[in-house]
This record gives sequence, structure tokens and C-alpha cells, in this order.
Amino acid sequence: PPKSISHRGGALPQQHHAFFSVGTKYRVPMYLATSFSEDKAYEFWCVAASFAHTFAGCTCRVTRFAFRYRAFASGQLPVHWVVHFDARGKHNLRYRCKNVNLVEKTVSVGDIRVDFEIDEYTRWRLLEGLDDIGLTLRDEKSITDFEAKRESWRPKTLPAKGA
Repeated sequence: PPKSISHRGGALPQQHHAFFSVGTKYRVPMYLATSFSEDKAYEFWCVAASFAHTFAGCTCRVTRFAFRYRAFASGQLPVHWVVHFDARGKHNLRYRCKNVNLVEKTVSVGDIRVDFEIDEYTRWRLLEGLDDIGLTLRDEKSITDFEAKRESWRPKTLPAKGA
């Protein structure tokens, strides 16, 4: 990455605030979605907000302040992480950032770039950030309507937290 940094944006629940502190180093032993663009990190705030049901459908450039307000009000802390990469990666592939690009379906390490195959459904879910719960919540109104019409003796699902 340029200058060995990339950016990630999101919202952090209040109970996790104390774990993260400025200047502390953390190792991420997995894939971590980041961007070379700081603006893209702010767009991730919007994604986090929609998953937290605090500000669905926001347009980031216009509503950063509104998202911060809504996030704080719901106990979420909007976060911009600056990810610093191991400087040894500049000369040693072992320490270099591995980049998986789902849009172009490529994996790259330095100048090495390889295409990969992935089924379109899985790719779509990854690009949209949809796990099984997120996928189900896309039909939340239909589920609520169905539950409202069910016989009273049948078990009911509880409303989503914050709803």
C-alpha cells in the first residue's frame, strides 16, 4: 500500500472501546477489509451504521456528522482505523500485504497477480457484507408481517434489539 498504510472505517460498540487505544499495536491474523482511500473508510462507517440499524441508507459525504451523532446516541463509536503494514514487506514477500480483490477476482502480492474463481452468490454476499443474519434481516418487514398474522399460541420471534 502507499506509504505502507491503509484505512478502515466502522462503528465500535461501547463495551469494546477500552480494548483499542491510540498507538497500541494489534496483529490481525486474518483477512481484513481496508482501502488505500481514507474516503472509502468513511463509506464503511455508513455500512456499519446500516448494519447497526442506526442510519440505514446514508450517503457518506453528506452525512458524516449525522452518522457520528446517531452512532454516539446508540452507544456506537465511529472509528477510522489507520492500518500500518510491516516495513519488512517492502523487500520480503513473506511480510508483504496480500490483497484479495473481489471486484476483479484477483489475489496479488507485490507485482504477482493471480486470477481466482468464486461463485457469484458468495462473491455478492462478501461484497455486500452479508452474513446469514444480515441476509435474513433484508426481509425483516416480511418476517414482522408474518409474525403478526400467526396464531397466538405459536412461538414468536423477539424483535431486533433497538427496534
